[in-house]
Amino acid sequence: MRISPDVVFRMLGEGAVLVHLPSNEVYELNATGSRVWALVEQGLNLDGIVAAVVAEFDIDPGTARQ
Repeated sequence: MRISPDVVFRMLGEGAVLVHLPSNEVYELNATGSRVWALVEQGLNLDGIVAAVVAEFDIDPGTARQ
């Protein structure tokens, strides 16, 4: 997984916002979404992201994968 250079990410408290620069669309992320984005930035693959989310948010792997 990799992040497009056309997207800007900024933390705002527990959540974050993403701005897609070509379209100027803004997306708001909750705490879980913000953490997933940070894990993608760190270069984790899907299995690594699922494992981190399961551990950090105390949810089951199936839910984390969705």
